[in-house]
Amino acid sequence: MTKNNKQDELASALLRWAKEDENNRSVILIAGDEESVRKTYHGSGGNLVESLVQAMRTDEDLYSVFATAILIYNANKENDDDEE
Repeated sequence: MTKNNKQDELASALLRWAKEDENNRSVILIAGDEESVRKTYHGSGGNLVESLVQAMRTDEDLYSVFATAILIYNANKENDDDEE
């Protein structure tokens, strides 16, 4: 899988923005297409968590996406552990 140049450009711009005020800004970016998934994050753990919590509190669809992803991740992890 190769990363899309547009994904890299967007991730770089958001990282620059977050680094301008590291104490107060955080960014989480997940961008995907048929060829690749790009993940980028920057900020303190507290800022990242608080941003994610606020986003999920105000967007039920986003909450559902993250909750479903965690369920699938845990199910896959259990299967991986069983195979060892």
